[in-house]
Amino acid sequence: MTPHMRRVFSIVAIVTVAVVSGASAQTPPPRTNRWARGTELGVFAGVASGSSETGATLAGTVGWEVTRWFAIEGRGAWFDRGQGASGFSADLGALVNVVARRKVTPFVGAGFGFYRTSFAGPTSAMSDFYR
Repeated sequence: MTPHMRRVFSIVAIVTVAVVSGASAQTPPPRTNRWARGTELGVFAGVASGSSETGATLAGTVGWEVTRWFAIEGRGAWFDRGQGASGFSADLGALVNVVARRKVTPFVGAGFGFYRTSFAGPTSAMSDFYR
């Protein structure tokens, strides 16, 4: 190795050691948006079967985690119950975590809702329950 190459190698080694530093974890920035806990929005499509008819179903859900312990959820669904008949359900509920957040967190929920069905006339497909 020539003296010139030794000098270049030494400079490269010194610069490399000076530039490279140990990696360390960074502290995440503080949350500035206190409403950014968690929002859920979903749309579903499928099939629902009653005692007399099977038909299409469209549903949606929206949820909001107010705090790490408390969340609000709302759901709605439309059911095609055959010729001249349809149904609609909606509910609103609250969820409260039983223990601090973990991979699996048990919760307690409570809510209220309703189900409404309608028929276009007496010839509409309807179950014995509604006759």
